[in-house]
Amino acid sequence: TVPTPEGGTHESGFWAAILKGIRDCVADVAFENTICGPTTRKQTEIVDIAAQNDVVVIIGSRNSANTRRLYELASAKNSRTHWIRSAGELENEWFDGAESVGVGAGASTPDEVTRAVVKCLEKLQGTQKA
Repeated sequence: TVPTPEGGTHESGFWAAILKGIRDCVADVAFENTICGPTTRKQTEIVDIAAQNDVVVIIGSRNSANTRRLYELASAKNSRTHWIRSAGELENEWFDGAESVGVGAGASTPDEVTRAVVKCLEKLQGTQKA
């Protein structure tokens, strides 16, 4: 039995390593990947976003395993990663000295919430340049 992380979702690289180890010992192994394509893409993208930006904002519910995993992956690459549920939780000081901000959102995060956060970040960017 492989323990499930607190967030509930292992990244695909984890399973690839486990599967390779098993296939080295057992000739006939069946494995069904139940992580959907969009989730896998979001996880890969958030790692790149975290590496390429000064600050990362992850948007989504605290109860979402998907959002938790995005936060874990981003914060492993970028210590200036913040997890919020809405634009009202953004704090100006998070962006001090930042030239770029990356944004990611959990699969169940409503588009209007994501748009509101991006709009708030754009306004914040305008005030910091003034």
